[in-house]
Amino acid sequence: MTEVKVFYGSVFSGLAGREQEVLTLDKPTLAGLIEEVAREHGPRFKEALLDPATGQVMPGLTVLVNGTPQPLEAKLASGDEVAFLQALAGG
Repeated sequence: MTEVKVFYGSVFSGLAGREQEVLTLDKPTLAGLIEEVAREHGPRFKEALLDPATGQVMPGLTVLVNGTPQPLEAKLASGDEVAFLQALAGG
C-alpha cells in the first residue's frame, strides 16, 4: 500500500470537501489516485479534472507530484505529495 498526501486547490477543495488529506492507494499511479479520490468524494471530482474526450487533465488545470507536473501514468511512492490546482489569471 502506498500513502500519499493530497492537496486540493480552489475548485477541487470544494469538490473534496477539504483542502488536504492523506490517502492509501492500491494502485500507486496518478491515475489510480484520481480513481480513489473520485471513489471517496464522488464522480464530480474526476469529471471536473479530466477531459472526457481525451482522458487527460483539462486545459487550465494542473496536477503536480512533489511540485512537478507528471503524466497520469506516473508512479507514486509513499510520502509523495500531490496537488490538484486550477490556473489563476488576472490583470
